[in-house]
Amino acid sequence: MFVYIMPLAFCCDELEEWYFKVYFHNFMLDWLEQIEKMREMPKEKREALISERREMGMLNMVFRIPRNYSPKNKTENEVSN
Repeated sequence: MFVYIMPLAFCCDELEEWYFKVYFHNFMLDWLEQIEKMREMPKEKREALISERREMGMLNMVFRIPRNYSPKNKTENEVSN
């Protein structure tokens, strides 16, 4: 429903609607991939991660993850930015 309603509210033409659908599709795939990884995570590690995020105040905030960010090549991303 979101994919059909949001373009009607925000997009001006076919190209903008296409971009919305592409970005939303990619968001969903990335999110589902991360959820799967978290669900496979051992309970102790998951609880530690929740505790760490809570201490940092991150559970109550939303922020943009930099484009082209990959934890696999973190140092490479830090150098290029």
